[in-house]
Amino acid sequence: PLPAEDAEFWDLPYNEAKQRLTDLFEERYVKRLLERSHGSVKEASELARMNRSYLTKLLRRRGLRGGPED
Repeated sequence: PLPAEDAEFWDLPYNEAKQRLTDLFEERYVKRLLERSHGSVKEASELARMNRSYLTKLLRRRGLRGGPED
């Protein structure tokens, strides 16, 4: 479930609530990109229309990796 569906979420300070949603979005988004691209960071960055180096940074931040060719 999304944190926004949790009543306690709305009692958090603004910056903490925003950070939690951003973290959740980034993690789910990059995982889905990797699924769609079959692990190819190059293809995932093209799907997202995102610079490959920035996507690599997001993946590292989330403890994720692309396939062996990346």
